[in-house]
Amino acid sequence: MNLRKLSDIVDLLKGKKPEISTNSDGNLPYLTAKYIRGESDPKYGIPNSKGSVLVCPDEYVIIMDGSNSGEVFTDLNGILASTMGKIVLKEKINQKYLGYFLESNKKLFSRTKTGSAIPHLSKEVFFNLEIPVPSLAKQEKIVQKLDKSFSNIDKLIKNSEKNIEDIKSLFNSFLSDIFSSNQSEDLIQLDSLSTYISRGLQPKYSDKSETLVINQRCIRDNKVNFEVGRYHDQNLKKVAEDKKIQIGDILINSTGVGTLGRVAQVTELPNNDVTVDTHVTIFRPDFNILSKEFSNWLFVYLQNLIEKMGVGASGQTELRRADLQNMKIINPPNIKIQQGISEKLDNLKIPYDNYLRLKKDLVIKYSMLKNSILDYEFSHE
Repeated sequence: MNLRKLSDIVDLLKGKKPEISTNSDGNLPYLTAKYIRGESDPKYGIPNSKGSVLVCPDEYVIIMDGSNSGEVFTDLNGILASTMGKIVLKEKINQKYLGYFLESNKKLFSRTKTGSAIPHLSKEVFFNLEIPVPSLAKQEKIVQKLDKSFSNIDKLIKNSEKNIEDIKSLFNSFLSDIFSSNQSEDLIQLDSLSTYISRGLQPKYSDKSETLVINQRCIRDNKVNFEVGRYHDQNLKKVAEDKKIQIGDILINSTGVGTLGRVAQVTELPNNDVTVDTHVTIFRPDFNILSKEFSNWLFVYLQNLIEKMGVGASGQTELRRADLQNMKIINPPNIKIQQGISEKLDNLKIPYDNYLRLKKDLVIKYSMLKNSILDYEFSHE
Protein backbone atom coordinates (compact mmCIF):
# COMPACT_ATOMS: atom_id res chain seq x y z
CA MET A 1 0.00 0.00 0.00
CA ASN A 2 1.45 3.35 -1.08
CA LEU A 3 1.02 5.71 1.89
CA ARG A 4 1.63 9.43 1.53
CA LYS A 5 1.48 12.25 4.03
CA LEU A 6 -1.44 14.55 3.35
CA SER A 7 1.01 17.48 3.32
CA ASP A 8 2.55 16.02 0.13
CA ILE A 9 -0.79 16.03 -1.66
CA VAL A 10 -2.83 19.03 -0.44
CA ASP A 11 -2.57 22.46 1.09
CA LEU A 12 -5.10 24.55 2.99
CA LEU A 13 -6.08 28.02 1.78
CA LYS A 14 -7.84 29.90 4.57
CA GLY A 15 -10.86 31.98 3.65
CA LYS A 16 -11.18 35.71 4.17
CA LYS A 17 -14.30 37.79 4.70
CA PRO A 18 -15.07 39.73 1.51
CA GLU A 19 -16.81 43.05 1.09
CA ILE A 20 -20.46 42.28 1.78
CA SER A 21 -23.17 43.45 -0.62
CA THR A 22 -26.86 43.98 0.06
CA ASN A 23 -27.92 42.11 -3.10
CA SER A 24 -27.02 39.05 -5.13
CA ASP A 25 -26.58 40.77 -8.51
CA GLY A 26 -23.16 39.74 -9.81
CA ASN A 27 -22.13 38.60 -6.33
CA LEU A 28 -21.64 35.22 -4.68
CA PRO A 29 -22.95 33.66 -1.44
CA TYR A 30 -20.70 34.18 1.59
CA LEU A 31 -19.97 30.61 2.67
CA THR A 32 -20.23 30.51 6.46
CA ALA A 33 -20.83 27.20 8.26
CA LYS A 34 -24.33 28.33 9.28
CA TYR A 35 -25.26 29.24 5.72
CA ILE A 36 -23.90 25.94 4.38
CA ARG A 37 -26.06 24.02 6.88
CA GLY A 38 -29.13 26.08 5.99
CA GLU A 39 -29.26 27.72 9.42
CA SER A 40 -29.03 31.32 8.19
CA ASP A 41 -30.09 33.38 5.20
CA PRO A 42 -27.39 34.06 2.58
CA LYS A 43 -25.18 37.11 2.61
CA TYR A 44 -23.42 38.04 -0.61
CA GLY A 45 -19.78 38.91 -1.14
CA ILE A 46 -18.14 40.89 -3.93
CA PRO A 47 -15.98 38.38 -5.86
CA ASN A 48 -13.08 40.72 -6.57
CA SER A 49 -12.68 41.70 -2.89
CA LYS A 50 -9.01 41.64 -1.88
CA GLY A 51 -7.95 38.20 -0.65
CA SER A 52 -11.33 36.55 -1.39
CA VAL A 53 -11.15 32.77 -1.74
CA LEU A 54 -13.59 31.45 -4.34
CA VAL A 55 -14.98 27.91 -4.11
CA CYS A 56 -16.37 25.78 -6.97
CA PRO A 57 -18.80 22.85 -6.57
CA ASP A 58 -16.15 20.13 -7.13
CA GLU A 59 -13.80 21.49 -4.44
CA TYR A 60 -13.70 20.53 -0.76
CA VAL A 61 -13.63 22.89 2.21
CA ILE A 62 -13.06 22.18 5.89
CA ILE A 63 -14.05 24.15 9.00
CA MET A 64 -10.84 25.35 10.61
CA ASP A 65 -12.13 27.40 13.56
CA GLY A 66 -14.95 26.82 16.01
CA SER A 67 -16.66 23.94 17.77
CA ASN A 68 -17.30 22.08 14.47
CA SER A 69 -13.74 22.38 13.14
CA GLY A 70 -12.82 19.36 11.04
CA GLU A 71 -16.21 19.09 9.33
CA VAL A 72 -15.86 18.75 5.55
CA PHE A 73 -18.19 20.10 2.82
CA THR A 74 -18.35 20.02 -0.97
CA ASP A 75 -20.74 21.00 -3.80
CA LEU A 76 -20.48 24.69 -2.87
CA ASN A 77 -20.29 27.85 -4.94
CA GLY A 78 -19.31 31.12 -3.32
CA ILE A 79 -16.75 33.02 -1.26
CA LEU A 80 -15.18 31.23 1.68
CA ALA A 81 -15.57 32.53 5.25
CA SER A 82 -12.51 33.19 7.40
CA THR A 83 -13.30 30.21 9.65
CA MET A 84 -13.05 27.81 6.69
CA GLY A 85 -10.22 26.47 4.56
CA LYS A 86 -10.23 25.34 0.92
CA ILE A 87 -8.35 22.13 0.19
CA VAL A 88 -5.96 22.82 -2.69
CA LEU A 89 -4.41 19.89 -4.59
CA LYS A 90 -0.64 19.79 -5.03
CA GLU A 91 -0.80 16.78 -7.30
CA LYS A 92 -3.43 14.82 -9.19
CA ILE A 93 -5.79 12.75 -7.03
CA ASN A 94 -9.44 11.82 -7.35
CA GLN A 95 -11.23 14.66 -5.48
CA LYS A 96 -14.03 12.42 -4.27
CA TYR A 97 -11.57 9.78 -3.08
CA LEU A 98 -9.85 12.51 -1.07
CA GLY A 99 -13.23 13.68 0.26
CA TYR A 100 -14.11 10.19 1.48
CA PHE A 101 -10.72 9.92 3.18
CA LEU A 102 -11.22 13.23 4.98
CA GLU A 103 -14.71 12.15 6.04
CA SER A 104 -13.25 8.94 7.50
CA ASN A 105 -11.05 11.10 9.79
CA LYS A 106 -13.77 13.45 11.01
CA LYS A 107 -13.69 12.01 14.54
CA LEU A 108 -9.90 12.35 14.65
CA PHE A 109 -10.13 16.02 13.65
CA SER A 110 -12.76 16.57 16.34
CA ARG A 111 -10.82 15.03 19.22
CA THR A 112 -7.48 16.67 18.30
CA LYS A 113 -8.74 20.26 18.12
CA THR A 114 -6.43 22.88 19.63
CA GLY A 115 -7.23 26.04 21.60
CA SER A 116 -9.46 26.45 24.66
CA ALA A 117 -11.59 29.55 24.03
CA ILE A 118 -12.02 28.95 20.27
CA PRO A 119 -11.15 25.42 19.07
CA HIS A 120 -9.10 25.10 15.89
CA LEU A 121 -8.35 22.30 13.47
CA SER A 122 -4.94 20.86 14.32
CA LYS A 123 -2.88 21.48 11.18
CA GLU A 124 -0.17 19.19 12.53
CA VAL A 125 -2.62 16.28 12.78
CA PHE A 126 -4.19 17.17 9.42
CA PHE A 127 -0.98 17.39 7.40
CA ASN A 128 0.67 14.37 9.07
CA LEU A 129 -2.18 12.05 8.19
CA GLU A 130 -1.14 9.18 5.96
CA ILE A 131 -3.45 8.57 3.02
CA PRO A 132 -3.39 5.41 0.92
CA VAL A 133 -2.73 6.48 -2.68
CA PRO A 134 -3.42 3.71 -5.20
CA SER A 135 -3.54 4.37 -8.94
CA LEU A 136 -6.13 6.82 -10.27
CA ALA A 137 -8.00 3.89 -11.81
CA LYS A 138 -8.11 2.14 -8.43
CA GLN A 139 -9.23 5.37 -6.73
CA GLU A 140 -12.08 5.63 -9.25
CA LYS A 141 -13.19 2.05 -8.49
CA ILE A 142 -13.14 2.73 -4.74
CA VAL A 143 -15.21 5.89 -5.24
CA GLN A 144 -17.75 4.00 -7.36
CA LYS A 145 -18.05 1.28 -4.71
CA LEU A 146 -18.48 3.82 -1.89
CA ASP A 147 -20.96 5.87 -3.94
CA LYS A 148 -23.09 2.78 -4.50
CA SER A 149 -22.93 1.67 -0.85
CA PHE A 150 -23.69 5.14 0.48
CA SER A 151 -26.52 5.64 -2.02
CA ASN A 152 -28.20 2.46 -0.74
CA ILE A 153 -27.66 3.49 2.89
CA ASP A 154 -29.00 6.99 2.18
CA LYS A 155 -32.16 5.42 0.74
CA LEU A 156 -32.59 3.40 3.94
CA ILE A 157 -32.05 6.53 6.03
CA LYS A 158 -34.53 8.48 3.89
CA ASN A 159 -37.14 5.73 4.23
CA SER A 160 -36.72 5.64 8.01
CA GLU A 161 -36.96 9.42 8.22
CA LYS A 162 -40.12 9.31 6.09
CA ASN A 163 -41.54 6.62 8.40
CA ILE A 164 -40.84 8.94 11.33
CA GLU A 165 -42.58 11.88 9.66
CA ASP A 166 -45.53 9.69 8.61
CA ILE A 167 -46.15 8.34 12.12
CA LYS A 168 -45.78 11.85 13.58
CA SER A 169 -48.29 13.15 11.04
CA LEU A 170 -50.71 10.34 11.88
CA PHE A 171 -50.38 10.95 15.61
CA ASN A 172 -50.76 14.73 15.20
CA SER A 173 -53.84 14.19 13.05
CA PHE A 174 -55.30 12.10 15.87
CA LEU A 175 -54.57 14.90 18.36
CA SER A 176 -56.12 17.43 16.02
CA ASP A 177 -59.33 15.38 15.91
CA ILE A 178 -59.50 15.65 19.71
CA PHE A 179 -58.53 19.29 20.20
CA SER A 180 -60.03 20.95 17.12
CA SER A 181 -63.37 21.16 15.35
CA ASN A 182 -64.80 22.43 12.07
CA GLN A 183 -67.75 23.85 13.99
CA SER A 184 -66.97 27.34 15.35
CA GLU A 185 -69.55 26.96 18.13
CA ASP A 186 -67.49 24.06 19.56
CA LEU A 187 -64.33 26.19 19.85
CA ILE A 188 -63.06 28.53 22.53
CA GLN A 189 -60.04 30.83 22.69
CA LEU A 190 -56.96 29.51 24.39
CA ASP A 191 -56.92 32.25 27.01
CA SER A 192 -60.23 30.86 28.34
CA LEU A 193 -58.26 27.82 29.53
CA SER A 194 -55.52 29.82 31.22
CA THR A 195 -55.22 31.74 34.46
CA TYR A 196 -52.14 33.57 33.22
CA ILE A 197 -50.53 34.45 29.88
CA SER A 198 -47.66 36.89 30.07
CA ARG A 199 -44.06 37.57 29.17
CA GLY A 200 -41.45 38.42 31.77
CA LEU A 201 -39.46 41.60 32.26
CA GLN A 202 -35.88 42.37 31.33
CA PRO A 203 -33.78 41.67 34.44
CA LYS A 204 -30.50 43.24 35.45
CA TYR A 205 -28.26 40.25 35.96
CA SER A 206 -26.24 39.93 39.16
CA ASP A 207 -25.10 37.36 41.70
CA LYS A 208 -26.99 39.22 44.43
CA SER A 209 -30.33 37.57 43.75
CA GLU A 210 -31.35 33.94 44.11
CA THR A 211 -34.03 34.20 41.40
CA LEU A 212 -33.27 32.19 38.25
CA VAL A 213 -34.24 33.77 34.95
CA ILE A 214 -35.30 31.59 32.01
CA ASN A 215 -34.39 32.99 28.59
CA GLN A 216 -35.05 31.64 25.11
CA ARG A 217 -31.83 29.59 25.07
CA CYS A 218 -33.09 27.60 28.07
CA ILE A 219 -35.90 26.01 26.04
CA ARG A 220 -34.71 23.19 23.83
CA ASP A 221 -36.06 19.80 22.74
CA ASN A 222 -39.32 20.56 24.61
CA LYS A 223 -37.47 20.77 27.92
CA VAL A 224 -36.34 23.57 30.22
CA ASN A 225 -32.66 23.89 31.06
CA PHE A 226 -32.48 26.00 34.21
CA GLU A 227 -29.54 28.23 33.35
CA VAL A 228 -28.70 30.68 36.11
CA GLY A 229 -29.08 34.38 35.32
CA ARG A 230 -29.46 36.46 38.45
CA TYR A 231 -30.58 40.06 38.78
CA HIS A 232 -30.20 42.62 41.55
CA ASP A 233 -32.88 45.25 40.90
CA GLN A 234 -34.82 45.32 44.18
CA ASN A 235 -37.85 46.87 42.46
CA LEU A 236 -38.31 43.64 40.47
CA LYS A 237 -38.68 41.42 43.54
CA LYS A 238 -42.48 41.71 43.63
CA VAL A 239 -42.78 41.27 39.86
CA ALA A 240 -40.58 38.18 40.01
CA GLU A 241 -42.87 36.74 42.69
CA ASP A 242 -45.94 37.46 40.54
CA LYS A 243 -44.33 35.77 37.55
CA LYS A 244 -42.80 32.87 39.45
CA ILE A 245 -42.93 29.73 37.32
CA GLN A 246 -45.07 26.84 38.59
CA ILE A 247 -45.20 23.13 37.82
CA GLY A 248 -47.44 22.63 34.78
CA ASP A 249 -46.67 26.02 33.19
CA ILE A 250 -46.09 25.99 29.44
CA LEU A 251 -43.19 28.21 28.35
CA ILE A 252 -43.09 29.55 24.78
CA ASN A 253 -40.21 31.35 23.07
CA SER A 254 -41.79 34.50 21.69
CA THR A 255 -38.75 36.03 19.97
CA GLY A 256 -35.31 34.97 18.84
CA VAL A 257 -33.67 33.82 15.62
CA GLY A 258 -33.62 30.02 15.58
CA THR A 259 -35.47 29.76 18.89
CA LEU A 260 -38.82 31.40 18.06
CA GLY A 261 -41.76 29.09 18.71
CA ARG A 262 -39.98 26.53 20.90
CA VAL A 263 -42.28 25.17 23.59
CA ALA A 264 -41.60 23.38 26.87
CA GLN A 265 -43.69 22.34 29.86
CA VAL A 266 -42.36 22.73 33.40
CA THR A 267 -42.35 19.30 35.04
CA GLU A 268 -39.86 20.06 37.82
CA LEU A 269 -38.32 23.09 39.50
CA PRO A 270 -35.02 23.81 41.24
CA ASN A 271 -34.96 25.10 44.81
CA ASN A 272 -34.65 28.69 43.62
CA ASP A 273 -37.54 30.87 42.52
CA VAL A 274 -37.73 30.92 38.71
CA THR A 275 -39.07 33.58 36.37
CA VAL A 276 -38.75 34.42 32.66
CA ASP A 277 -37.34 37.31 30.70
CA THR A 278 -39.01 39.33 27.95
CA HIS A 279 -38.35 36.71 25.27
CA VAL A 280 -40.43 33.98 26.93
CA THR A 281 -44.20 33.78 27.47
CA ILE A 282 -45.77 31.84 30.35
CA PHE A 283 -49.02 30.03 29.60
CA ARG A 284 -50.54 28.75 32.85
CA PRO A 285 -53.37 26.21 32.42
CA ASP A 286 -56.48 26.66 34.56
CA PHE A 287 -56.66 23.38 36.49
CA ASN A 288 -60.23 24.14 37.54
CA ILE A 289 -61.16 23.52 33.89
CA LEU A 290 -58.39 21.17 32.77
CA SER A 291 -57.13 18.01 34.40
CA LYS A 292 -53.34 17.94 34.68
CA GLU A 293 -53.23 14.94 32.37
CA PHE A 294 -55.37 16.69 29.74
CA SER A 295 -53.22 19.80 30.13
CA ASN A 296 -50.14 17.72 29.32
CA TRP A 297 -51.75 16.70 26.04
CA LEU A 298 -52.84 20.28 25.40
CA PHE A 299 -49.12 21.14 25.60
CA VAL A 300 -48.34 18.58 22.87
CA TYR A 301 -51.16 19.91 20.69
CA LEU A 302 -50.02 23.49 21.30
CA GLN A 303 -46.59 22.59 19.93
CA ASN A 304 -48.21 21.36 16.72
CA LEU A 305 -50.47 24.41 16.50
CA ILE A 306 -47.55 26.83 16.78
CA GLU A 307 -45.60 24.83 14.20
CA LYS A 308 -48.54 24.99 11.76
CA MET A 309 -48.61 28.78 12.18
CA GLY A 310 -45.18 28.82 10.54
CA VAL A 311 -43.55 30.38 13.58
CA GLY A 312 -39.84 30.72 12.99
CA ALA A 313 -40.31 30.87 9.23
CA SER A 314 -38.54 33.54 7.24
CA GLY A 315 -39.88 37.00 8.00
CA GLN A 316 -41.61 36.22 11.31
CA THR A 317 -39.74 37.63 14.28
CA GLU A 318 -42.25 37.53 17.13
CA LEU A 319 -45.06 35.44 18.59
CA ARG A 320 -47.33 37.96 20.27
CA ARG A 321 -49.44 37.41 23.35
CA ALA A 322 -52.54 38.06 21.20
CA ASP A 323 -51.45 35.28 18.82
CA LEU A 324 -51.60 32.84 21.72
CA GLN A 325 -54.75 34.22 23.29
CA ASN A 326 -56.65 34.01 19.99
CA MET A 327 -55.70 30.42 19.22
CA LYS A 328 -58.84 28.29 19.27
CA ILE A 329 -59.32 24.72 20.45
CA ILE A 330 -62.25 22.49 21.29
CA ASN A 331 -64.22 23.40 24.39
CA PRO A 332 -62.95 20.68 26.76
CA PRO A 333 -65.43 18.20 28.26
CA ASN A 334 -65.75 17.69 32.02
CA ILE A 335 -62.74 16.56 34.07
CA LYS A 336 -63.82 12.92 34.20
CA ILE A 337 -64.10 12.64 30.41
CA GLN A 338 -60.78 14.46 30.03
CA GLN A 339 -59.11 11.87 32.25
CA GLY A 340 -60.55 9.06 30.11
CA ILE A 341 -59.28 10.71 26.92
CA SER A 342 -55.87 11.27 28.49
CA GLU A 343 -55.62 7.63 29.55
CA LYS A 344 -56.34 6.46 26.00
CA LEU A 345 -53.74 8.89 24.63
CA ASP A 346 -51.19 7.70 27.19
CA ASN A 347 -51.77 4.10 26.10
CA LEU A 348 -51.43 5.08 22.45
CA LYS A 349 -48.22 6.98 23.09
CA ILE A 350 -46.36 3.91 24.37
CA PRO A 351 -46.26 2.09 20.98
CA TYR A 352 -45.87 5.46 19.22
CA ASP A 353 -42.73 6.29 21.24
CA ASN A 354 -41.37 2.76 20.75
CA TYR A 355 -41.82 3.05 16.99
CA LEU A 356 -40.11 6.46 16.87
CA ARG A 357 -37.25 5.17 19.00
CA LEU A 358 -36.80 2.17 16.71
CA LYS A 359 -36.70 4.29 13.55
CA LYS A 360 -34.38 6.90 15.08
CA ASP A 361 -32.05 4.13 16.25
CA LEU A 362 -32.03 2.76 12.71
CA VAL A 363 -31.01 6.17 11.32
CA ILE A 364 -28.15 6.30 13.82
CA LYS A 365 -27.05 2.75 13.00
CA TYR A 366 -27.14 3.43 9.25
CA SER A 367 -24.91 6.48 9.81
CA MET A 368 -22.56 4.35 11.93
CA LEU A 369 -22.48 1.81 9.09
CA LYS A 370 -21.21 4.55 6.78
CA ASN A 371 -18.41 5.31 9.24
CA SER A 372 -17.51 1.61 9.51
CA ILE A 373 -17.31 1.26 5.73
CA LEU A 374 -15.00 4.28 5.51
CA ASP A 375 -12.82 2.98 8.35
CA TYR A 376 -12.49 -0.36 6.57
CA GLU A 377 -11.74 1.17 3.18
CA PHE A 378 -8.99 3.47 4.43
CA SER A 379 -7.44 1.10 6.96
CA HIS A 380 -3.68 0.80 6.48
CA GLU A 381 -3.63 -2.89 7.35
